Amino acid sequence: MTTVWGPADVVAAVIAFLRGFGFPARSRVPIERAPGMVRVQRVGGGPDNESQDVARVLIECWHSTQPESFDYARSLYAAMESVQNQEDIPGLLTYTIDTGFPVQYPDELAPDLDRHQFEVSLRVAMEEVKIPHGDVEASSP
Repeated sequence: MTTVWGPADVVAAVIAFLRGFGFPARSRVPIERAPGMVRVQRVGGGPDNESQDVARVLIECWHSTQPESFDYARSLYAAMESVQNQEDIPGLLTYTIDTGFPVQYPDELAPDLDRHQFEVSLRVAMEEVKIPHGDVEASSP
């Protein structure tokens, strides 16, 4: 068995964290959007050193009107800003968090809804990933 350091599942951890506040966060949205939806996606980042990852995460939300969408995004922003301790986000060892402000971003697949989004940069511990090794035969076509 070989062990390497790899990225933690930041998306799953942020989704679980937001669900703890009552937000219906998920990683995918249906084609037909609905008010109150929240999507979390990793959109970038990478290793900062041998044991830390700086993950860029996008949080999007939809609501019926611009004011409702902005207020909803602001509530999501506040939840992320509430992180004070390394263990506040279940499943992640979080060293720092930098939360951007929500901005309005139209969704052409949901013209009757308003969407706001913001990015969060999280410096988190990487995790050990064990990979088996041994006699692996290459197969030829």
